[in-house]
Amino acid sequence: MSTSSATTSSSSYLLLCIGHPLLDIQVRKGAERLLKKYKLKEDDGILAGVEQEGIYDEIAQGYEATYVAGGAAQNTARGAAYILPPNTVAFTGCVGDDEFAEQLRAANKREGVLELYQVKKGEKTGMCAVIVNGDNRSLVTNLRSAKMLEEYHLHTPKLNSVIENIKVLYITSFMLTHNPDIVINLAERVSREGKLVVLNLSAPYIPRIHNSSIQRIIPHCGIVIANEAEALSWAEVNGIPLNNNNPSTSSSESEDHNDLPKDNRRRSGSSSSPHPSVPQIAKTIALLPKFSTPTTYPSSSTIPQANNQTPSVHTEEEEDFSRIVLITSGSHSTTLVHSSYPDEPRSYPVPPLKPHELVDTNAAGDAFAGGFLAAYIRLRVLGLSLGSTSDRDIVGERRGEDVSSGVDVDGGLSNGRQDCGESTMTWLDECVKMGHWLAGMCCGQVGGQYRWPKVDVLHST
Repeated sequence: MSTSSATTSSSSYLLLCIGHPLLDIQVRKGAERLLKKYKLKEDDGILAGVEQEGIYDEIAQGYEATYVAGGAAQNTARGAAYILPPNTVAFTGCVGDDEFAEQLRAANKREGVLELYQVKKGEKTGMCAVIVNGDNRSLVTNLRSAKMLEEYHLHTPKLNSVIENIKVLYITSFMLTHNPDIVINLAERVSREGKLVVLNLSAPYIPRIHNSSIQRIIPHCGIVIANEAEALSWAEVNGIPLNNNNPSTSSSESEDHNDLPKDNRRRSGSSSSPHPSVPQIAKTIALLPKFSTPTTYPSSSTIPQANNQTPSVHTEEEEDFSRIVLITSGSHSTTLVHSSYPDEPRSYPVPPLKPHELVDTNAAGDAFAGGFLAAYIRLRVLGLSLGSTSDRDIVGERRGEDVSSGVDVDGGLSNGRQDCGESTMTWLDECVKMGHWLAGMCCGQVGGQYRWPKVDVLHST
């Protein structure tokens, strides 16, 4: 069973995000009591054990709580919807048939995201309790029904219609931890239809534990997003030589961090710097084999495939298919590599935040992805500038900067294919700036939220 919170034509939806829907339930008053009763640390993130199971009902019934649609992919969907025109962003995942699912629906409706949930009868909706105590917050997550999505749901009439009309599909790698064939098959379907698939590596443990699933899905992806720790983990698992002047993330992380919001630290005064291997890792991912759209297949391939099929892979001569890789490094520069220019990585400084602007880094990485994709869709799909709300081509200025620069707006995407040249990099620059801007806004809120009343994003970046 699936539900819809809007009656707008499916053809208007351009971005579909798929992930684990969680209802974030945030509480401030009484935080110390909750921390003590449920044996929680002040600044931590865990999956709920037996001792924490009752925390969600207790907060809902006895505390002044704020409900926010959470989970990494849903955070990104809400971020993109904050910037894009109405009726543009949809989200799917699995929820239970309880009051918490209704809270999720209401939160998505408020923020302009079309929910297309599968509902599991007799199950509870995934939850994340956010206990805010001063500057600290403790996250307690229980996936519950969020990990129960079934493939048949993707073929239900409303969702199937949205999938047929979208231009961009966004997948978090958390979805590869439970029934990975569901999203791998979806990525293959969408890429074969000439649309863009975007993958977020999501957490360092995923490459270590689910690398084979990542290998199967990346050939379908025109954009790959990761933070530095995730990129290093992927490189280590895949035998990519690293310059270890900087220590990498500890390998002690486990799957217990499943779908905690992505936290790209932006705190000032950090002694670390971007790992020197980041550009090489981005280049390696950018140059991984890519699927082409023809339905004829060569006789063999070394890349594991969904459904035991062997789709065609692009050769070096097929220059119309490209991949973009983005690696964030917290408050340090974001690295971008375009497969058409693999030896020319671009570095984007992250605008620093003033102390009063830095409230909570929770979900900053999700917000970055939402801002990047929103700008991408405005520029590449809708043919709008980032300083205009009208349906016009990219002309004119944005905060005094000429953003026309020969950008060729083709009105759509084609299986990750991008035009090459400086015009390509110009619009990518704008997308990264928007990602940084939305992440900065998110850092000024508690628990993966955006500012309301809504800020005029297009004239504030």
